[in-house]
Amino acid sequence: MPSYGLAVPLGLAFADGIARGAIEEALKIPEVSLRVMRDPATGPQLAAWARWAAPDGVIVFATSFLRGALVQVCSPGPAAVLVDEAAIGRLAAEHLRQQIPASMAVIDAGGGWSHARADAFVDAVGGHRLVESAWEHPDGRRRLVARLSALPRPVGCFAGNDRIAAAIGDALAAAGLRLGRDILLVGADDDQLACRSLHPALSSVQVPWQRVGREAMQLLHRRGRGSIVVPPTGVVVRGSSDRLAVDDPALAAAVVEARRGAVGADQLALAAGMHRRALERRCRRVLGLSPLQLLHRVRLDRARRLLLQGGSVESVAQACGWSSRAAFAIAFRAATRETPGAWRVRRA
Repeated sequence: MPSYGLAVPLGLAFADGIARGAIEEALKIPEVSLRVMRDPATGPQLAAWARWAAPDGVIVFATSFLRGALVQVCSPGPAAVLVDEAAIGRLAAEHLRQQIPASMAVIDAGGGWSHARADAFVDAVGGHRLVESAWEHPDGRRRLVARLSALPRPVGCFAGNDRIAAAIGDALAAAGLRLGRDILLVGADDDQLACRSLHPALSSVQVPWQRVGREAMQLLHRRGRGSIVVPPTGVVVRGSSDRLAVDDPALAAAVVEARRGAVGADQLALAAGMHRRALERRCRRVLGLSPLQLLHRVRLDRARRLLLQGGSVESVAQACGWSSRAAFAIAFRAATRETPGAWRVRRA
């Protein structure tokens, strides 16, 4: 009977996801034993534990222990399952660019994963790279807040993971900066506890950590070699980066009407219960958009969803209210710097 081991720092959302995936996959294998080491500390300790608990191989998170019988997760080794870190940075950049910020920034907390995510973000949209390895300390957070405060607003900001983003979000709020308005903030990993700890809730690039664990167990059981790269699944959009998420009841009603397919500012004003000029002033003050720009944003958001669902460029243009495929392509390229077809191929 195969005896495998799982050594991950449980208690962190990503590690718990890896563990769940590995355990689910192990349950599908007949007569397999899987033991868990909760907090692997050193190579000798892990090696000693593995000799009696998991002689047929161990899944280890981000270490280089046990070269002879090992599937690593997120760290190159004799066999490894890696997350596409660059794709995480690109997804965050693409989402923030769609919000039309006045400036862009990425927080690089140090370490290989953070550098890779920050590199991809900067390659995609440029912006300011804020290097701060001391983000866990108050002085480090104050430095980051000061640098973000000095940039033109709204600032589209990507933090390498949700723990960093949540800590910075708290510091920004304490400094009087509004998430979703002054700072459009995105994290990574979709850690529910961290994301829901902020108000408004944190947008995050979702990483399929359970799939990482399943892939690792499969690789270990078949004695595989080389690397498997797992891509992120997309951005879970919440209020911290959605400029259309508003507390104002009248504007919220206008946004709902826009998403239902309104075709003009008069319809938005009627839904909001105010005159068109009053709606114009409130939209610009709260959202930084005119009612017509709001409608355009909503149409583009719907077009992106329909493209990813497989709609043809012609059918999407018609469904979203453009007079022709050419008119849709011009508007889409102005917002994304890509044609609809090229954007869909890259996202697929």
